[in-house]
Amino acid sequence: MYVTATIPMSSPKTWPDTKRMQRKIETIKVIHKVLANGNSILLFPAGKIRTEPKEVVAPYLSGVYEILRAEPNIPVILLRLDGLGKFQFAKYDGFWSFLGLKNGRRHINVDIRPVTDLDPSMSLVEFNIKLEELLNRPIEAAFPNT
Repeated sequence: MYVTATIPMSSPKTWPDTKRMQRKIETIKVIHKVLANGNSILLFPAGKIRTEPKEVVAPYLSGVYEILRAEPNIPVILLRLDGLGKFQFAKYDGFWSFLGLKNGRRHINVDIRPVTDLDPSMSLVEFNIKLEELLNRPIEAAFPNT
């Protein structure tokens, strides 16, 4: 996967509702065009860097939901990072300590798995709860067959 551009989906809460809705409509159009061209989209469902102990997908966030409702056969891959957030265990190898760096390199775990049970026919709130569960489960519980 290579990154060629970003597609802003969110909008400032200070914008009027009509302007925010227009941003959302335009963004969804761009996303569908990108997908139709055979490209991939990397989404951050919560839309921000995690600042809580667990990933939180607000009940009103609808980007992933709307994309899957329009294109239910599109493959979904769940990407989870561990070791970056301030609430995650930080493991350092000490390799660069000879340069005076206190902790050395930080180890980051990346887990990339297909998801087949996100059902866009459920309500938005239920969908986001399911997405939140997938993002917060221990790897063994989220994917028991691996």
